[in-house]
Amino acid sequence: MNRRARRALLSISALLGALILAPSSGPADTGDTVVSFTFDDIWADQKAALDVLAEHDMSATIYTISSRVGAEGSLGFLDLKGYLQDGFEIGGHTVDHVDLTRVSLEEVEHQVCDDRAKLGAMGFGPASFAYPHGAYNKQIKKVVKDCGYHSARALPGLRSPGFGDKGCLVGCPPAESIPPQDPYVIRTPATVRTSTTVDILEEDVTQAERVGGWVPLVFHHICERQCADSAMSIEDFTEFVDWLDKQPGTRVETVGQVMRPPPAAADYASLARAPALTVLGFGIGQSQVMALGLSLAVIGTVAYRTGTRRRRYVGRGE
Repeated sequence: MNRRARRALLSISALLGALILAPSSGPADTGDTVVSFTFDDIWADQKAALDVLAEHDMSATIYTISSRVGAEGSLGFLDLKGYLQDGFEIGGHTVDHVDLTRVSLEEVEHQVCDDRAKLGAMGFGPASFAYPHGAYNKQIKKVVKDCGYHSARALPGLRSPGFGDKGCLVGCPPAESIPPQDPYVIRTPATVRTSTTVDILEEDVTQAERVGGWVPLVFHHICERQCADSAMSIEDFTEFVDWLDKQPGTRVETVGQVMRPPPAAADYASLARAPALTVLGFGIGQSQVMALGLSLAVIGTVAYRTGTRRRRYVGRGE
């Protein structure tokens, strides 16, 4: 093989090496912070806070106890359907809000799976789950997964200023990772209580902004005047949402949006559109890779035949 042919094949080999060794394209870790508003138990007083979020073009995950839908003091079917249409997420929170660690495995399956089936029959398509009281174990996690949920939220696990040991001030991270280290044990700051000030909620977010990550906030009751222990006033809630709306680099997403289940294996069209390789910062799809491979094969053949042309003709003359 002469020098010209060798140089051509070396160039082709270098290009192929760059294609093979280049990392797959994907979202860069920008250090952005994501906040999720999660509401447990579908109490009717939550409507005031959910409406504030809707006014700010924000959404939330509403963890729903299926037996309470439409009950006195609870959100109704039309309420939930309306929020779903506005981009909110309806998640599962068992049939009757029982402590799953204190019942039989059969009852766990009923509480988790039948709850999801009932919510699905209502048209909510729940993908996210929250353990009542944050109580779970290995078997319960498996049931939640086997019932078709993509995630489960526990309590708390993240650093929570102002709550001492209940909020895990020492040894806990300021934010959940994206994706979480365990999708069936999503960590949160301490549950919002009457003693939770706007400053505490803001610190929950700002401490996460220093490192980037996910802050799932947990709410139960929203109050007007007389606030119970597990309630936050609508005035404080609105003040916090107004503040959060102005935070650069921080966005609000539902739990389902953060978890984003992978595309189905049968979705060949979307997989074909996705970049398969990255070359010099540009994404190359699977179809482009196939075309490039064919082109390189043709170039290699032409280069080889050109480089060995003289030798082949001399051989024929002999």
